[in-house]
Amino acid sequence: PELVHYPAFDGKSIPAFLYLPEGATKGQPIPFVVYYHGGPEGQNRPAFSAALQYLVARGYGLLMPNPRGSTGYGREFQMLDNYKNRWDSVRDGVDAAEWLVKEGYSEPGRIATYGGSYGGFMSVACIVEDQERVDAGKRPQRLFGACVDIVGIVNMQTFLEKTSGYRRALREVEYGPLEDKAFLASVSSIHKVDKMNVPFFIAHGFNDPRVPVEEAMQLAIALKDRGKSPRVFIAPDEGHGFQKLDNRIYFYERSTQFLDETIGAGAKSAMN
Repeated sequence: PELVHYPAFDGKSIPAFLYLPEGATKGQPIPFVVYYHGGPEGQNRPAFSAALQYLVARGYGLLMPNPRGSTGYGREFQMLDNYKNRWDSVRDGVDAAEWLVKEGYSEPGRIATYGGSYGGFMSVACIVEDQERVDAGKRPQRLFGACVDIVGIVNMQTFLEKTSGYRRALREVEYGPLEDKAFLASVSSIHKVDKMNVPFFIAHGFNDPRVPVEEAMQLAIALKDRGKSPRVFIAPDEGHGFQKLDNRIYFYERSTQFLDETIGAGAKSAMN
């Protein structure tokens, strides 16, 4: 990958790793996946991932940002998303797509959000923030055209209530105390489903002890109640992510098909 930096809404410089498929060049827009890491105190690194390289091999560009709250850039940067600053990291996530379009790597409607756990929170929340920028008149159209949410959080209150007890205190430092229900609601995408106007692929493990499967079900039901048709995969024999080979193959094949059918029109497969 190439290490790049893009400007955030407040002028901060956000690092990211950029992968381009064979033959792709800047100025010739292609479908892109913005991959958000978990944590949030995690870090995208240029390590090998069979699943992500599979996407690149099929003609997708890949941008892996490290928004505020990521580790590896000093304690001050890591603390920038705590509690009341939670949505600032979401803004960083949308600014990644703004940069891709401005630099000519992709174009509106051909970028997908993608992430697991906290990355799943980001994946859904960035769809909301993207639509809110359009509604505020900051630009005429959405940038994202699809969302892949893997074991993600959509309701901070129910997440904190139902996550394993040993994790609750740690997560409250990041997301806010359970007692501050008004704030938790303000950063919970489930309360802004009317802003989710792109196709969704929702995946979760039924026995997830970290992010309970109810998070996925809340989102799927809310979307269906508004006439949407999200694709949903609930693995009955998995926890926080997919470990079993059959489940991994099933998920990656179908999530890639989902991307092909949504943002991937015209993407060339290097596998053919």
